Amino acid sequence: MAFARRSWKSPRGRLLRGAAVAVGAPLLVLAWWLGSPLFLDKTVDEEFHIVASGAPAAGEPQPANDAMVGATPVLAGVFRDADSFHKGSGTATVYRLADGSHLLRLEDFDVTNGPDLFVYLSGHADPMSSSEVTNLGFFNLGDLKGNLGNQNYPIRDDLSVADYRSIVIYCRQFSIVFAVAPLHPSGA
Repeated sequence: MAFARRSWKSPRGRLLRGAAVAVGAPLLVLAWWLGSPLFLDKTVDEEFHIVASGAPAAGEPQPANDAMVGATPVLAGVFRDADSFHKGSGTATVYRLADGSHLLRLEDFDVTNGPDLFVYLSGHADPMSSSEVTNLGFFNLGDLKGNLGNQNYPIRDDLSVADYRSIVIYCRQFSIVFAVAPLHPSGA
């Protein structure tokens, strides 16, 4: 008995080939979206000049805006790894600006990149899990701008920074903590 070989040119073969493309193409796009951040870094280097008095000293750069004049650190923390795969380092400082508003500044920041990363203020002092991030209250400051560098995140005026005890880099898509900076009153 002869074995009948199916041809990709037959109607059934064209149907199978079309189905493979229809299923395979979206899977490849999804795999790239999920996996590429692990291999790609995005560096952000936003300026933030803190001036203690009303005018910078001779030769010092001018502040980016008047609100940065007289900025005072209120809370500060150092990022730690969430686990052996999700790593983070650098500092997080919440400043009270001269106009009374608050701003989060990440400096020398470095975190494992991933999909759908956000910067959260969390009521938990040192969350390890998704439930710990959210159970004591949290606020989303927005998309993580980059996984490396220096970044600024304005904090809404109606939020009391005293209600939050940590900064969390959080993957919303998979509910995973990537890095945490427990916040403490700043000594400055």
